Amino acid sequence: MSDECSCGHEAEKDCGCGSEECCEDNCVSYGEGKYEIIACFNAIGDDLVVLIGGGEKPHAGCVVMCEPDKAKGKVTTSVHTFTTHRDEVVATPIAEELCRKTGAKVVCVCGIHVEKATKKEIELLVKNANELGKKIMKSF
Repeated sequence: MSDECSCGHEAEKDCGCGSEECCEDNCVSYGEGKYEIIACFNAIGDDLVVLIGGGEKPHAGCVVMCEPDKAKGKVTTSVHTFTTHRDEVVATPIAEELCRKTGAKVVCVCGIHVEKATKKEIELLVKNANELGKKIMKSF
């Protein structure tokens, strides 16, 4: 008799149900204060979901979906950006690299916001997100 999660999946597998018995969110962060960016990722079967948020008001600014094309050695990417948001600038390279590295389909929701951010603050947030991407890759 195997241990089962409340959703019916074997406990040693990450079934993606979100239950503490079998699923554990993995989170990493980079930066400090209002410039901190946090990413949490979880497996749903063989696929990955990544949530990236930061700044003073994390939100859903974009959705990036990547699918590996193993035959061609490429990644197919679809991006939906909500009006006036630019979060895809940091989310797309992270999602694509994660897709290439793992061979999994990746869905990334990202939203980073600092009110009335200056050009320097935006540059720092982008730098922190890029560094965060490196930390995520080390997790796989």
